[in-house]
Amino acid sequence: TFVVNLETMNAEEAASQHQYEDLMETKTAQNKDWMVSRSRKEEEKAAAEDTLGMDTENREGELEELEAAQRFFADTAAACKDKADEWAERSRNRDEELTGIQQAIDILDSPDARKLFTSATATFAQVSETHSSALEPVYAALQKAAKSSHSPRLALLTVQLRQGARGHFDEVVKVIDDMLATLKEEDATDIENRDNCVEQENDNHNRLQDLDYAIKKLSNKISKLNSKKEKLEEEIGETQDAISNQEQIMADAMEQRNKDHDDFVQAKADDEAAIALIKQATEVLTRFYKNNKI
Repeated sequence: TFVVNLETMNAEEAASQHQYEDLMETKTAQNKDWMVSRSRKEEEKAAAEDTLGMDTENREGELEELEAAQRFFADTAAACKDKADEWAERSRNRDEELTGIQQAIDILDSPDARKLFTSATATFAQVSETHSSALEPVYAALQKAAKSSHSPRLALLTVQLRQGARGHFDEVVKVIDDMLATLKEEDATDIENRDNCVEQENDNHNRLQDLDYAIKKLSNKISKLNSKKEKLEEEIGETQDAISNQEQIMADAMEQRNKDHDDFVQAKADDEAAIALIKQATEVLTRFYKNNKI
């Protein structure tokens, strides 16, 4: 019976050891997979944190650039408004100058004026003092335009016209032509400056929109990275819990296996001791029966 029990115990011990080794192999493989997963997630988290840091820094730079661009845009808009007001005032004065000059030209080019100048001599330089009264409407138109437009050039033109009536009228005609050319150049320059200012303002506005879009895009990316970071941290925590659980299972299995093995060793020792005693008793009895020929 002890021998049978010992054989049964040895078989059970071998089966238990085999089961333990299978369990430990499975749990070790699972634990290795969990550790690899944890390592990968930690690397992803580190990469996300690096990207998050760079994007946050980029967004701060974009915000600073946006603030600077907004200040520049405000300054540019104010400067353009001032220039537009100046341009409007110059344009109004220039229109009044042109109106006065045109009125003077119309008067000088009228049939009555042509008749008057022709009756004098062949050139304006020979117009006499007596014809100066015929130019009074020209003086009046120029003086009115000079006063309303605050134009020193029209005032000078009026003086030169009076001098022309005394023999230098050809110079007045040249001054009128030069003034018309100058006014056209100034008008073209003002229009070009205005267009440049508007273009610059549009460029600044577009730049502000680009920066605002870039900041929104970075903010969305940062939000997604934060969400990803939180999710990875949660997954890393779950993975670590799984690893800890596996390690506890393995520790419990090892503890139980050691206990079962210790019990087996003790039981085996007891059975072997009992078998030895029985064998010893059997040998004593055998000698007794042999010696006594029983």
